[in-house]
Amino acid sequence: MMPRVVGLVVGSLLVVSAAGQPFTLRSPDFRNGAPIPAIDAYHGNGCTGRNVAPMLAWAGVPLRTRSFALTVVDPDAPRLGGWVHWVVYNVPATWRTLGVRSPHAFDEGTTSFGTRGYGGPCPPTNGHVHHYVFTIYALNLAHLAGHGLTRDVLLRAMRGHILGTARLIGTFRRTAS
Repeated sequence: MMPRVVGLVVGSLLVVSAAGQPFTLRSPDFRNGAPIPAIDAYHGNGCTGRNVAPMLAWAGVPLRTRSFALTVVDPDAPRLGGWVHWVVYNVPATWRTLGVRSPHAFDEGTTSFGTRGYGGPCPPTNGHVHHYVFTIYALNLAHLAGHGLTRDVLLRAMRGHILGTARLIGTFRRTAS
């Protein structure tokens, strides 16, 4: 049975699972539209967080999902396409959470920091609020080839294989101390 398409949400299709649940992404660490905890901020470049990825959980997974991918992007960064903070792919289809205690049974791509792994918020000290868009992708592929994929390469590799997406947006503001 294919997921039902029940409407448009902010320009994208809302996919509903066989159980009638929409595909959603949430975090016990922050609410949608609310600040990301300081512990999750980057460590370095004047930022004093611990660079710990927030815990994420998703539900309403589309039928035929064989793996998940995740990107975290700050679209407010002064960089074409935003600043990429995390690229994750080949997350097993049986998983419904991802966080610091997750077994490392997935691949991490290259971020705008030039490293693999989570890179927390560390916007300029101008006091402007930055938004961090966490997007999870349900894929009909069990495995994407390649190590250290960038977000752009990952998006191209997923083209035609995305069964649904869910988003969670956190904010972060850094002020001069």
